[in-house]
Amino acid sequence: MYLLEDSPEAQTMRDNVVRLLESEEEAHFALALQLLEGGGIPDDCVPLLQERLSKYDLQALETLPAVFYPYILEIKHYKYKKKELPEALFHCTNLEILIIEGSDLEALPERVGVWKKLTHFTLNKSPLASLPDAVGEWQDLQEFQCANNKLTSLPEAVGKWQKLTIFNANTNKINSLPESIGNWQCLQEFRLVSNHTLALPASVGKWHSIKFVDLRENKLTSLPASVGEWHSIKRLDLQKNKLASLPDTVGGWKSLKNLYLNNNKLTSLPPSVGGWVALKNLYLYDNRITRLPDGVGHWAKLECLWYSDNKAHTLPASIEKWEQVTQFFVDNNKLTSLPDGICKLPNLGFLSASQNRLQKLPDDIGNCPKLESLTVSHNFLEALPDSLANGRCLKYLSCSHNRLSALPAGEEWCKSLVTVNLKYNQFTALPPNLLEATQLYDITIDGNKIEALPEDLSHWKHLFQFTVSKNPLPSLPDSLFRIRRLQFVHCDSIAQLSPEAQQCLEERVIYMSYEA
Repeated sequence: MYLLEDSPEAQTMRDNVVRLLESEEEAHFALALQLLEGGGIPDDCVPLLQERLSKYDLQALETLPAVFYPYILEIKHYKYKKKELPEALFHCTNLEILIIEGSDLEALPERVGVWKKLTHFTLNKSPLASLPDAVGEWQDLQEFQCANNKLTSLPEAVGKWQKLTIFNANTNKINSLPESIGNWQCLQEFRLVSNHTLALPASVGKWHSIKFVDLRENKLTSLPASVGEWHSIKRLDLQKNKLASLPDTVGGWKSLKNLYLNNNKLTSLPPSVGGWVALKNLYLYDNRITRLPDGVGHWAKLECLWYSDNKAHTLPASIEKWEQVTQFFVDNNKLTSLPDGICKLPNLGFLSASQNRLQKLPDDIGNCPKLESLTVSHNFLEALPDSLANGRCLKYLSCSHNRLSALPAGEEWCKSLVTVNLKYNQFTALPPNLLEATQLYDITIDGNKIEALPEDLSHWKHLFQFTVSKNPLPSLPDSLFRIRRLQFVHCDSIAQLSPEAQQCLEERVIYMSYEA
C-alpha cells in the first residue's frame, strides 16, 4: 500500500505508522522507517519523523537511508572521535541545529556551506584550528559556540551572520577579529574568554543590541571609542587584560549593571563614568588607580564596589550618595583617612579597609545602621570610635596589626559579635565587654601583651576556635575547656594547661597547636 494514496486503506496504514513513530521502542521506529521508505512520507508523519530523527548522532546517521536526509533538522553528537565529518551529513541540507562536543575534528571542509538553514552551530572541545569561508553561507545562524578549540582567527565571511545573537569562542588562540563582525547588529551575547586578542575593531560599536560581553584573560591594552555606543550593555567583563585607560565615551553605558575591570593597568577612570546610572557591581581591584572621579556619586544604584589593591590616597566625598551600597572593599591602598560621608550610607553592611595608612576612623562609623562587618587590619589605629557602641548588628570585627589597647565601652554592641580578630595590638588584658559576646564563635588575640585571662569564660557557649599564642600568659583558665563546642585552641605551650584542663582534653577531641 502506497502511503501517499488518498484511500481508507492508506489512511489506516498512515495511522499505524504514526503509532509506530510515537512508540519509544527502537524496533517500532525501525519498522516505521521501512514503511515510510517504501511508501512515501505523508505530511502528517513529518513532524513525528523529524522529532525521532533528532535523536540520531553522526554514527547513526551513516546507517540511515538517504531518503530521510532532508528530514534531519538536528544532530547532536558527544565524543566524536573521527577527524572528518561523515558524507551523509552534507546531504542533510535542511539541517538547523548541529552540536558536536569533544571531537577530533581539526578542520571543516568548504562543503559546510550546504547547511544554508543552520541556526545553531556548536563544536566545542576539539582541535579545530580554522573556519572555512563557506561558513558565510550560514546566513540564518543565530548561535555560534566554538569553545575550547585552537582557532587563531575568524574569516571575514562571518560578517554575513547578520542574525547572530550569541557568539562563544572561549579558550581558543584568537589574536585578532575582523572588521566584519560589526555586521552582527542583532548580537546580544559575546564571549571570547582566554584568547590572545590584542584589540577590538571599531566596528563593534554597531552592536546596538549587545547585553553581555565577556573578554576576560586576553591582551587588550585599550578599547575603541565606539564601545560607548553599547547603550544596551548590562554585563561587561574585561578582567585580566592590560587596559591602561578607558575611552571617555564609556559614559554611554547607561544600562550597565555589572562591570569587571580588575587585574588591569588602569591609573584612572574618565569623568564620564558618572553616566553609569544603572551600575550595581563594580570590580576595580588590582589596578593602579590613584583616585575616583567625583562623578561616582551618580552611581545611585551601586551595591558593591571592590576597589582593593590600587594606589588611592583619598576617596571622593560624593560617595555619601551611595544609598544602596552594601559592600565596600578598599584594602591595600594608601588611604590615610576615610571620608565622613561613609557614615551616611544607610545600607552599608561590609566595610574592609585593611592594609592602608589609617590613623583613625570617622567618628560616626558606628552609626551605620546595618554595619555587620568591619575590617581595618594592618593600619595605624590607636583607638576605635566610641560610636561603635551604638551598633547592634556588628558580627565580624578585624583590627589586627594596629596599636589598639582597648575597645569602645559598652556591652550591648558586643552581644552580636561572632568573630573577633585583635591579634598584634597593644592589649594588656582581654577587653571586659567581650565577656558579654555570647554569640562569639572565633576569637584571635595572639601577639599582644595579655598577662592573664578572666577565670570565667562560660558565657562563650558558642566558641569554636580560640587563638592566644604569643602573649605572656602563664596559664589558661579551666573554664575555657569546659565549653562543649570548642574544637581549636592555639597557645604557646601545654604547660599553660592545668591537670583539669588536660582532663577535659582527654574527654573531648580538641585540636591544640603550640607556638613556643
